[in-house]
Amino acid sequence: MDQSPGHAERSRLENDRGQGTAKPAGWPKGHHRSKSFAQEQSNLATDALEDVFKEPSLDRQITGMILMKTLRSASSLLIALPVAMATAWVLPAMASEPMQMQIGGAVQLTPVYEGSQSYRVIGVPVLVPGSSDDPDKRVQFRGLDHLQFALINTNGFQFGPLVGYRMGREEDDGRLLHGLGDIDGGLVAGGFASYRFGALRASLSYHQQLTGDDTGGVLKFGVDGRHSVTNTFRLTGGLGATWADSDYMQSFFGVTAQQALASGHAAYSAEAGIKDVNLNIGSELQLAPQWILRLNGRYARLVGDAADSPVVESRDQWSGGAALTYSFSFSR
Repeated sequence: MDQSPGHAERSRLENDRGQGTAKPAGWPKGHHRSKSFAQEQSNLATDALEDVFKEPSLDRQITGMILMKTLRSASSLLIALPVAMATAWVLPAMASEPMQMQIGGAVQLTPVYEGSQSYRVIGVPVLVPGSSDDPDKRVQFRGLDHLQFALINTNGFQFGPLVGYRMGREEDDGRLLHGLGDIDGGLVAGGFASYRFGALRASLSYHQQLTGDDTGGVLKFGVDGRHSVTNTFRLTGGLGATWADSDYMQSFFGVTAQQALASGHAAYSAEAGIKDVNLNIGSELQLAPQWILRLNGRYARLVGDAADSPVVESRDQWSGGAALTYSFSFSR
């Protein structure tokens, strides 16, 4: 009997045509999430292929399936290549500089989900490039979704790519989320630009989720500054706001028609726009030449469609934490 992959695929397709393919039992529970931008472009091509291969011979159906899988794999590669190329570009630029690292641990008090009135404590290890004593260092860690690499770093101006991670959400995280389905977190990539004038710095950054559920992108902008009280103690602070596209807003604040049936909420469409304004304060205390204790606090006020969402328990979002790190450097 022919047991080749082609024969197995033909048998599966014949069974599917005769019996149909059942949807998973949990299909109606969560809403369908849109694919990433690059995936949407490949889907346009694959839809055209599906029309070409509609109701033809099994050989042509198999060929079409192979082509569609190839296109979707290529779309992921197109997303990853710019980030990889940018990282490869910045590393040679840093070759003549000593490599600085920070290692340690941090604890953070944060809302259970964006809009929650409940809080949780998260502990995370810290292992990031750079140090805290240079505001113009090429590599800076500015948050879970923001590890930046300065390709251009001159006269207070910085520009380059960033990578990070975006947290997801589970429907068990709050009573208002029941029936809405889970949102998978994933890797983030984007870019940033900043300009420092004296003790102040104006910055702009874009963050797009690439893996997990496609929850769109956000644009963060603001002004922050630092002041050295003593040689071993400095204060930091900043004001900012966050704009989110329609994919992000609908994922985290919207309710689709299917979700409305499962959750009891009325359907709610959250449009692109400013989702929060925020205030950040912090301090850095040098305990020893290579040991630094950092404290931080943040207040964000949800505004616009985010504030009016039926899944929001509180518009006031507080967070804060502490981190202890050991800094060291080595030559390459």
